[in-house]
Amino acid sequence: MNNVLVTGNTVGGVVNDGFGQPRFFRAAVATDESGGTYSGNTFQTINHDVVVRFGNNGNVILPTITLTEAE
Repeated sequence: MNNVLVTGNTVGGVVNDGFGQPRFFRAAVATDESGGTYSGNTFQTINHDVVVRFGNNGNVILPTITLTEAE
């Protein structure tokens, strides 16, 4: 897949799920065999904001990244 566009999204979690546990996604975006642009998003995850495996179907463009650690 090429020309994937992920723009203007927010992915987060909660510090306390009501049982004293934090709940966040492992990755906000995870793709295989894709290329595209990921910009203007706010991602707060456990491990990876964007995971692109086998990015051989076009450029993978991450123009601006602000890393925010899940607490």
